[in-house]
Amino acid sequence: MAGALHRVSPRMQSVGTFFHFFGYVFPMILLIGAYLLAPTLRYTVFNTIPQSESSDFYISLIVDLMLAIIWVIADMIVISRTLISGPRLIENAMVSMIMGFVFLGVIVHMYDTGALAWLVLIPGLAAIIDAFVTVYIALNQALLKRLLQETGADH
Repeated sequence: MAGALHRVSPRMQSVGTFFHFFGYVFPMILLIGAYLLAPTLRYTVFNTIPQSESSDFYISLIVDLMLAIIWVIADMIVISRTLISGPRLIENAMVSMIMGFVFLGVIVHMYDTGALAWLVLIPGLAAIIDAFVTVYIALNQALLKRLLQETGADH
C-alpha cells in the first residue's frame, strides 16, 4: 500500500518533465513575450510614460506581474511536493540560483547604464525571488525526507 503512493504513470512523468523544463525557461519566455507583445514595457524605469500610452503600459505591467507571480507560486507548489527525488530538488535549486544570479547581474548592469527596462525587471525579480524560495523549500524538503527516513514514518 505504501508503494502505491509513489507510483506515477509514464504519461504523468513525461508531463512532469515538460513542466519541469518549462519552469526553468519561463522567465526567458516572459521576457521575450513582453518584448514582442507589450512594446510599452520597453520603456526604462527612469523614463516617464507618455500619457497616450499609460493605460497600455499599466495593463501590460499588471499582466506581466500576474504571470510572474503565478509562475513563482506554481514553482513553489511543484518543489513542495514530497514525491520529488533529492537529486531533482538539488537540480531545481541550482538552476533557479543560476537564473537568479544571471538576472541579478543583468539588472545591475542595466541599472548602472541607465537602460533598465520594465520587461527585464519583472522577470528578473521573479527569477531572483524564485531562487531564494526554491532553495529554502528544497532544503526543507530534504530535511523532512531525512527526518521521515530516520523515524521510519511513511508519508
